[in-house]
Amino acid sequence: MKKPIIGLVCRKNVIADQAEIVCVEGTRKALVQAGAICFLIISTQGIDYKTLDPKEVAPYTEGEKKDLYRILEMCDAIVMPGGTMWYEMDELIARYCIDYDKPLLGICLGMQLLAKMCLPTSDTITDPTIANDTDINHFQPDIDAVHTVNIKNDSKLFEIIKEPSIMVNSRHHYHVPEIPEKYVSARSDDGIIEGIEIPDKKFIVGVQWHPELLYDKDIHAQKIIDALLNSI
Repeated sequence: MKKPIIGLVCRKNVIADQAEIVCVEGTRKALVQAGAICFLIISTQGIDYKTLDPKEVAPYTEGEKKDLYRILEMCDAIVMPGGTMWYEMDELIARYCIDYDKPLLGICLGMQLLAKMCLPTSDTITDPTIANDTDINHFQPDIDAVHTVNIKNDSKLFEIIKEPSIMVNSRHHYHVPEIPEKYVSARSDDGIIEGIEIPDKKFIVGVQWHPELLYDKDIHAQKIIDALLNSI
């Protein structure tokens, strides 16, 4: 059986005023361990991404969109990893996956972007996230089990995990606002949305935590990533 090709959306990084397009290594490693081939997805625009403000990047032309969609067609599924900001490319990828039922796993920032796609109206490249201000410290990057996530029993996430609650890692300063409840699959004890999914799709799932960082030592992390591959 051929290994599935998983498109891994790359992120921008700026070092000493030099912009780089980088792959999130933890995500790549987990996908390879799960038995996938990683296919890096980068922008098809001929512009400089040095600016930190996504709104300063020129909108995609129809030709650039077609080039991006050609890349997505080559992939069996997509992983949208964490990061600090998203661009129009990320929104185009998410919308493509929703419209064509292409399996998609959104992690942290990727889940937040997926939440935006669930809002009835929203301008392109508008980040609706809110700074955390609860009793739980959601930014503890060096701890494997930070807080509990409670999973809805009628969700795809529950179908995957098969448990009503699990402990997860956590490394985010912001969270998504309230969205229609039909898209919410999990919350932490302080009410923050921790899981999102699009109903009636093969696998369009987002989680606020980082299962890719726990793949080699946590059964629940393994189940999530394995479920993406099994959805193909």
